[in-house]
Amino acid sequence: MDLSIEIKQKQTLTPQMIETMKILQMNVQDLSEYLEKAALENPVFDMESSENTLPDSQEQEIQKKIEWLDRTSPIKNSYKEKNSWEPSNPFAEERKFQNSENDSSQDLFFQLHLSNFSKPVARGIKEIILNLAPNGYLDEPIEQIAKRIGISKVEIDQALKIVQSLEPAGIGARSLSECLCLQLKRQKKGGLPLLIAEHYLKEVGEGHYHRIMKETHASPAEIQEACSIIRSLNPKPCSNYGQEEETQYITPDIFVFSQDGKLRVSLNDNCLPSLHISGYYQKLLQKTDDSQVKSYLSGKFKQAQWLVQSISQRRETLLSCASCLVQEQQDFFLKGSYLKPLSLQDISQKLEIHESTVSRAIKEKYLQCDRGTYPLSYFFSHRLKGLEQEQDTSAAKAKALLKKLIQEEDKKKPLSDQKLSQLLGAQKITLSRRTVAKYREELEILPASGRRKY
Repeated sequence: MDLSIEIKQKQTLTPQMIETMKILQMNVQDLSEYLEKAALENPVFDMESSENTLPDSQEQEIQKKIEWLDRTSPIKNSYKEKNSWEPSNPFAEERKFQNSENDSSQDLFFQLHLSNFSKPVARGIKEIILNLAPNGYLDEPIEQIAKRIGISKVEIDQALKIVQSLEPAGIGARSLSECLCLQLKRQKKGGLPLLIAEHYLKEVGEGHYHRIMKETHASPAEIQEACSIIRSLNPKPCSNYGQEEETQYITPDIFVFSQDGKLRVSLNDNCLPSLHISGYYQKLLQKTDDSQVKSYLSGKFKQAQWLVQSISQRRETLLSCASCLVQEQQDFFLKGSYLKPLSLQDISQKLEIHESTVSRAIKEKYLQCDRGTYPLSYFFSHRLKGLEQEQDTSAAKAKALLKKLIQEEDKKKPLSDQKLSQLLGAQKITLSRRTVAKYREELEILPASGRRKY
């Protein structure tokens, strides 16, 4: 048996280090909520003023409060609101939906409130509406619905037909093809548009019009017109519902503005609550002889001091990273030029910090300038490789030029990916045909066959 001693160095992350990294990743909205919660859980924090003091006569009251806070658990003192809908009420689910955020279901029920149907058909209608996806489609097979609620196939078919007759047109469709066909029939547009929507959607998406022309014997102009009608339809019937609920408001973490021809970077600290360590509790810690209160307050003070240091460290790191980023991309902010190639490694080397620290600092954070509001990750663009590439050629610049070439092309003779590759090469941007196709797809631009106008 060979016994040996080996020395290894291992870094262990403490809970406080992990929490510090989490704080660095938080954007201004998340950090604001975190600080408010911290102030509620730690009594030595003062949200109002650092000079807050209380009369000595209230010390005993405060000591009791501290002990109560220590024993009290937010979970134990929480409660769950009782559901006010009685299960015996046959319209409970319907009423529940009418008071929910699903406006589409509420509107559908409203359209039916004066109609009379047999009980089995009414059950089928109700079940279909309650099982519609947010986009208005019915994903569950109607045979399965009929079996679950105990009605016949004829009755569930009738229920589906009634739902599909409601507004908006296309509601209750089971596929994209059925959704478009329902809308065309509602608009009384049959013929070639209906035929294409029913059988040739894949060919339209891929721009393969030759097969449609061959099998329908329609002219290129007729097919182009039919496809234009189809593209004017709404593939998601309920997309207009609930827009207010889906609106997301972005609070920028960084402000960038130009002053005397120079860029200035500042943090958005106005949204954060101002936390101070209570002067009263500092005084109480010094005066109290109660060992339990002293131990409790000492722990809370250490926790508060650590949090203040973590917030200060986050502020310095975020400001340093943002300032370095803005400096590197100053042509974008001052002149509106293309973004330069920039990586996390570039920033980490300039600031002499770890790359993962930069990654955490920019994660889910936004920058506001006179050109708009952008995620910080927007300003990182990788450098294109190749002997003929210019040093400042980034993928963002290549995509912008690619988009410009396609916008300026002759729509009757659109440029192929190979031709686009050659034109970019003439501007010292070397991209293979495959890379051009990849960038084009990322820009959501159709291939040449799909862009052709007849």
